[in-house]
Amino acid sequence: MEPSTEKNSRPNPLVGPLVAVSLLSAAAVGTAGVLWANHGHQNTATPDATAKEPATAPAKAAPSSGFDAVAQHLDKNGSFYLYLDTAQWLSGLGKQIDMFRQIMLMAPSSSQDQASRESMNTGITMVNDLVTKSGLEEISDVGASSISVEPKIYLNKLFIRHSGDKADGFMWSAFGKTPHHLDILDFMPMDTALATSSDLDLANVLAGLREEIGKSGVPNATLSFDTFLAQFSTNFGVQLDDLLKSLDGSMGLILTLNPAKAITLPVDKNGPPTSFPTPRLAILLHVKDDRIFGLIDKALTGNPAVQKKDTAELRTRVMPIPGPMETWLRPTVAQWSGGYLLIASDDSLVNDMLEAQQKGRGLRKMPEFVKLLEGLPEKGNGVQVTTPLLGDTVRAFQRQAMKNQPTMTPDQAALMEKIFGQSAAPGTMCSISTHLPDGWLIASKGNSSMNSLLGPAMIAPAALAAAIAVPAFMSARERSQETKSLSNEKQIVTACLLYAADHHGQFPPDLMALVPKYLQDKAVFISPFNTFGPAGYDYQAGHADTDPANTILLEDRFSATKHLRVVAHVDGSAEVIRLPKTAAP
Repeated sequence: MEPSTEKNSRPNPLVGPLVAVSLLSAAAVGTAGVLWANHGHQNTATPDATAKEPATAPAKAAPSSGFDAVAQHLDKNGSFYLYLDTAQWLSGLGKQIDMFRQIMLMAPSSSQDQASRESMNTGITMVNDLVTKSGLEEISDVGASSISVEPKIYLNKLFIRHSGDKADGFMWSAFGKTPHHLDILDFMPMDTALATSSDLDLANVLAGLREEIGKSGVPNATLSFDTFLAQFSTNFGVQLDDLLKSLDGSMGLILTLNPAKAITLPVDKNGPPTSFPTPRLAILLHVKDDRIFGLIDKALTGNPAVQKKDTAELRTRVMPIPGPMETWLRPTVAQWSGGYLLIASDDSLVNDMLEAQQKGRGLRKMPEFVKLLEGLPEKGNGVQVTTPLLGDTVRAFQRQAMKNQPTMTPDQAALMEKIFGQSAAPGTMCSISTHLPDGWLIASKGNSSMNSLLGPAMIAPAALAAAIAVPAFMSARERSQETKSLSNEKQIVTACLLYAADHHGQFPPDLMALVPKYLQDKAVFISPFNTFGPAGYDYQAGHADTDPANTILLEDRFSATKHLRVVAHVDGSAEVIRLPKTAAP
């Protein structure tokens, strides 16, 4: 690998939205305090004081803040309730981002940072464009609530409201417009560990993706994307954007786990093979026709290993994988007459899904799950279901991974075990996202309350900020060290050239010969990469100013700790050579 050279230089669906909500919580506390203070002031007025006040006309009601519009979707009298008016904060977000971009571009910089400035300008412009098109600025109110509906079972709700009768951003349109029956709930077999489904307009997403790629500023990005589309058309005889029109908007995924039938996989080279419940995975695509299945079927033509079976209701193509995985991995593509294209890891999963959908032999009909669905919207645009099978498997995998770490001390192992086991016992959770005329409602029911979710969500912004700021600070610090080292070397080499002019073209025998006539400040001999170390530069004595211009005269002896070489040449130039990360310092 050649060095480059730089010349001179368990998941819960409510947690994500709550991270954004938590950033607004401080303002909510202040607002609540003002409202409470006003309420208390009104209630403490004495009768005498009230009698002395002159009669006045009733005050006109202030324009609605949207509180009632949000509150109608939430539950009162629970353990958690939150309302935020975000209109003033988000309505001009795009303009604020653009103002930040202009301020950054006005900052003075050297010519060597021009490429970085252009990259920054392109990046901020893309972010601004994304914010504008996303519909984020159209969010007017946010509310959340949590209420216990039975012991250790909570109904959590998050409502994100938009202003006006219509919102144009893709967050309001790309993920479904009208709530509908959630088919994936009917397809879940009894051993379902995870099921998730969402509406998604892939045709519009593809068009928007191409537009954003064109604005990215990445060289040849648009050409590469168009080449991919052209290659797809050549291989399959159909335009990708035209083929995506066969999709009917909804797509999902089902993962099943069978603990009674385990498989082993070599996950960690330091330990024995890890045992897993046998997994099965299926992707469900709601389709208008069988065009996609037809293309796949055509591509499989001529493969004698493919097993075909067609009925009036179901057409399947199975491709067995010879070897030890054959018992649980049999890639399958099926077209169901009910309007779904099914892509599964095993044909048995396709059969179990249809058994659940047609005969009620699935998780959806279990009394416990029927009870879990009570209080959740009957229709929606997206759904996520997790069962104890998923949580138990993840925990078992974590514990096995700890056992395979020979360097982990008993105290560390005990701490990790405590972290993995501190949450409540995993239970079944169901979350439904519904696009309503005035916004998005996300309702979740399970054994986690909003209080337990909000704690990590409040910590997340600070952790995220630290995760971004610390690497950025370190990068800026290293860049500053590079610049300082280059400056030191240029001063030293300039002094060497002055010395050579007075000594028949010969450079000094050592650097101290430059002091004090040619170089007065000995601080330039200290490397910024190690300010407490000895002389920071290796000097190659014995050269003359007639040597080849690229001859290295000086090198920072400590720059290699950062996978760099900061060197100066006999002609007075200096450069940073970046070494591969695998190179030894």
